[in-house]
Amino acid sequence: MQPKRKITSEGFEKTFALYYLSRFALIQYLDSVIGIKGETRIIDFATPGQNYGEIDFSDITMEKNYSAMNALKRGSFCNDLMAVEYSKRASSGQVTFILVWPGTVRTGVINPYPQPLKSILKIYLWLFGTSPEKIGKISAYYVTDKSLANNRLKIFYRKKEIKLGTSRLDSNLAQKLWEKSLQLIREAQTN
Repeated sequence: MQPKRKITSEGFEKTFALYYLSRFALIQYLDSVIGIKGETRIIDFATPGQNYGEIDFSDITMEKNYSAMNALKRGSFCNDLMAVEYSKRASSGQVTFILVWPGTVRTGVINPYPQPLKSILKIYLWLFGTSPEKIGKISAYYVTDKSLANNRLKIFYRKKEIKLGTSRLDSNLAQKLWEKSLQLIREAQTN
């Protein structure tokens, strides 16, 4: 999450690129290069099911309405829609797309923020954040738990399953985002 709007070398708003488009591109790449064979789990650590955020396709780089919180909300919404669309498109019935919100993780995400906000966020992370080591253990659960196999789409807050709200399951919007994302990646590859 960037306090000020920043653009990647490819021309994407940085939070959108990091929180969503990079994940979408990686999944596309892996699927095209190695294919999905046998039981496969795609585990996306994000903030699923937050029931907020919008996608303005006419302003995908957020030139008009950028704020760090809006960018984060949009990334969350995009990840939900990607999971919905991928689980629909996956050619193998053995693919499980798992969206996980592990809670707030103690990382360097606060480093770009100015003082005193940075200190406040540091205290918040210390009080309420989860260590990267604990996230590693949670990750192992999603990789190995047999009950999660062949489920198409599962969404969790830590280890508790949650359901996406109706707006998060909008199949038409998910398809539109998928197609727009493919277009953005193709354009970036040709430039």
